[in-house]
Amino acid sequence: MLYEYNELQNLDYNGTKIPLSRYLYKYLNRRKEVKKLKTHEKDFLFHNMSMLRNEKNELKFDLTTIQEASEYYFNRLNLTYYENLNFDKPTRNHFNRIIDKTVMNADKDYFDNFYDDWVSKLETKKGKYLSVIHTELHRRLKDIQTSYSSGNIDEIQSDYQTKKLYSTAFFIYYKVKLFFDGKTDKYVTLNVSGYDIIINIYSFVHILFRHYFPSLDYGGSDRSINDPLPFLDINHLPESVKDFLELYFEKDKRPLDTSREYLLFSFNGDRYIIWIKYKYLDELDGAGFEFRTFYKCYEQRDLDKFEGLTEHPVDSEMSFYF
Repeated sequence: MLYEYNELQNLDYNGTKIPLSRYLYKYLNRRKEVKKLKTHEKDFLFHNMSMLRNEKNELKFDLTTIQEASEYYFNRLNLTYYENLNFDKPTRNHFNRIIDKTVMNADKDYFDNFYDDWVSKLETKKGKYLSVIHTELHRRLKDIQTSYSSGNIDEIQSDYQTKKLYSTAFFIYYKVKLFFDGKTDKYVTLNVSGYDIIINIYSFVHILFRHYFPSLDYGGSDRSINDPLPFLDINHLPESVKDFLELYFEKDKRPLDTSREYLLFSFNGDRYIIWIKYKYLDELDGAGFEFRTFYKCYEQRDLDKFEGLTEHPVDSEMSFYF
């Protein structure tokens, strides 16, 4: 690995030159090494290759012909056409220009071919990423099936929502791999009063699937959806969660014990619950706390947990309760 994920984030033009030249050298002279690059490295390389032009102002590279760029390119199409997965409506590209019909047809062919491979790959459940995503995906598929069975949606809508769900699954897969692929440990650890709390692939996937995609709440589900929170960076969620927990336990000095299941906080008047679970963890080869999820409280059973607790303000926007 030449550069870590955080090193390649938000580079300015001048900062991009040296890393890009190194990765391009690999692509042009040591092509076999490209497939061994981590996901964030490929993302950086192919994003920049997609913009490079020759002296005639023609694109230097056609990413659709580069096998190593397939995940990057599908993710790009996924983001572009997420609200038009039938490829039958006017759609704007990342330059905010309407995409030409000929280009859209070519994009559709690429998307559909990769999509079929993605569905097959996901259903194998091989590896940590796919096994966790498969579980979350099939929980949501049940929502679609229930809506279809109850007559809330027809077969065409059911098929479209299923396609959107698998596309969302890829978006989450790609985002989580961007963060974890270059790390030896696929988790982030915080030690509190002798206990490890880990934020792992499950934490990242579950939070995104269950609490950041309201368009996937079919059939009037009561799942709570989180508003964007300025102290949690979705692209670096495990690190953001660790920083937040450190802030929480700076206020809450009580010893952590194995019976603890949740933490409570509020932000801008909304109340939130964090669920943690003490269990055996493969990552630790032993017991520890897994950061399970967090969400804005909606159900009365969650709001009731705040009763009788003391509010501990952090600032004018945030408070902890214990």
